[in-house]
Amino acid sequence: MTLRWDDAERTLDLGVRDLLELGDRRARAASAMSDRARMRAGAELHRALQEDAEESEVGFHHSLVVREWTCTVHGRADLVVEEAGRTVVEEIKSTLLDGDGLAAAGAFPAWERQLAMYVCFAAAARRTDPIGRLRVVSLVDGAERIWSVALDPGLEGWMRARLEEAVLAREERLAWAARRRSAGVAFAHDTVRDGQQGAIDAAEAAVSGGRHLLLVAPTGIGKTAAVLQGVLRAAARNGARVWWVTARNTQQRLVEETAREMARRGTPLRTVTIRAREKACRRDGEACTPVDCPLLEPRPEAVEAALDQLRAVGTPDADVLAGVAARHRLCPYALAQDWATRCDLVIADYNHAFDPEVRLRALLADAPRVVVVEEAHQLPERAMEWGSPAIDTGVVNAVLEGLPDEPRWRPFRALAVRVGEAIAEAALLSTGEGGDGVVRVEANLRRWIGLRDEVDELGVAFAALRATLPPDSLFSASIEGADRWIELVRAVGRFTAALARAGEETVDRKSTRLNSSHSSV
Repeated sequence: MTLRWDDAERTLDLGVRDLLELGDRRARAASAMSDRARMRAGAELHRALQEDAEESEVGFHHSLVVREWTCTVHGRADLVVEEAGRTVVEEIKSTLLDGDGLAAAGAFPAWERQLAMYVCFAAAARRTDPIGRLRVVSLVDGAERIWSVALDPGLEGWMRARLEEAVLAREERLAWAARRRSAGVAFAHDTVRDGQQGAIDAAEAAVSGGRHLLLVAPTGIGKTAAVLQGVLRAAARNGARVWWVTARNTQQRLVEETAREMARRGTPLRTVTIRAREKACRRDGEACTPVDCPLLEPRPEAVEAALDQLRAVGTPDADVLAGVAARHRLCPYALAQDWATRCDLVIADYNHAFDPEVRLRALLADAPRVVVVEEAHQLPERAMEWGSPAIDTGVVNAVLEGLPDEPRWRPFRALAVRVGEAIAEAALLSTGEGGDGVVRVEANLRRWIGLRDEVDELGVAFAALRATLPPDSLFSASIEGADRWIELVRAVGRFTAALARAGEETVDRKSTRLNSSHSSV
């Protein structure tokens, strides 16, 4: 989510998608699965349909004044035409569903909501009697479906409500930052031990000067309290958010306890502990499916009530946050992310700060970031893990076993087969065994980018088809707590991203696991 704030001028600029995600936690989760540009074939389709249009790629800019902030929402419609004395705003979407799958999909709520906003913008721009037309075209067989989207008189009120929530949160954050600057940072203990003052001063100076600091000190000196004191002092002055990352739960609890004691002694401080999604979820072992999880229903009033409770606590640990989420029937992982945007100290595992595929950094990009790494000598090995995602035919086979063998799911089955073929192709193109006993393979980056784009293209279609099925009728089994198809989506995305980042230091390799072809980078 990219919200562009200018606090001095009291302005906010954002895109239509940003606004949709502000109001819908499920849309935010779904966007994480499909966050890349439309595949090339879809772009060709757009160009072909736009050639004879009166207006194509029409930009809309809609401004609302909310609590003396000027909020401008930007969007770009594919086509605007005049038909029978009224303005038709058309959005063209492509899908890898064939005609049968497209007919079975029912509706595409995310696309319809986006188009409804363009229709609202057209009405505000005094276009004549605007209406929306959503055209969804199959890239498989050319089949298409068209939906009409009428002007929604309540949409402006919905936008204003979502923007007011964002503005109120921003104002509260600015007021909290001012309080932090003026209040000072209390030490967590009654006295400072020998050696701690030097650590406090070094940490504060490094953060203030924008420098790295490697701190080595004997066990028992009290490094946690000293470093936290120093970094929070500097961070309070420049409005930075502190990330304390460690691989050990015991160390996370120590940081929580230290921060809680600092708050008890008068330091204005808000903290969050981020657990991994699979550890945070408490739906009795059910697979985590962001597409249709009831805990991700768009219920902003419940979210705000939960955040009010967390503000009252200030320094909740992960169990307290999970309890608040349960009381309000919210996803604890999503609530932790919402709460993190209000926090000064984020306590998490290394991957939340450094893994290229984790989106938490983008969510918390509204403030400068200071990262404290506990036991930094462990980072190289973890970095190799992040840079070495694996994909194997076991994931493909699980998808093929779980998907119904019926026409509407044919594109998904076909794509899974193509992913399996790409894995097999890489294995066949092996270049021999290296000195470490690992077989090197040749993974075709262009082919994997194409597969990734196809997977992304099916993201919205998956959500549309999944919504037509009764609960638990599909994907009853899971792989590592994830929905079978979603697991394949994530595996293809991570594998392709690692290939794209790969340099001379990277090799592709093949191994065997449970008699399955398995490629990693």
